[in-house]
Amino acid sequence: MFSFNPDYATKYGLQQSVVLQYIIWWVLHNQIKGKNFRDGRHWTFNSVRALSREFPFLTPKQVRKCLQDLERDGAILVASYNKMRADRTKWYSVSEPIMLDIRKNKTYKLWMQKHLPRGANQYQFEYNNNNNINKEMEPIWKS
Repeated sequence: MFSFNPDYATKYGLQQSVVLQYIIWWVLHNQIKGKNFRDGRHWTFNSVRALSREFPFLTPKQVRKCLQDLERDGAILVASYNKMRADRTKWYSVSEPIMLDIRKNKTYKLWMQKHLPRGANQYQFEYNNNNNINKEMEPIWKS
């Protein structure tokens, strides 16, 4: 199942908005789980090859172009936090304007309430769990 935000599709392109939604989902997932927190934000990581398997309707070249376009247009941030120099896997996070837009969204607020531990607010959870270093999980909708 794939989704996209029509506003992002208008601004960045349809394919880019689908890839952006995937990155948003994983960044939020990692925020909830307290994973992959570096330099004040949560990240997700994957290779272009692995991402192209997530989007069977996009070639690796199309995925690479979507990521480049999203970075150029300021929707995502790209970094490398790999332990081994030879590992060229890129890490992705959403830009501050996108994160602010997400936090205004009613669906996001409901999703956060559902997934945060009782009595914890988003910022307590984020900063109390920022030292966990785990590998990225497989998407929950995969069999």
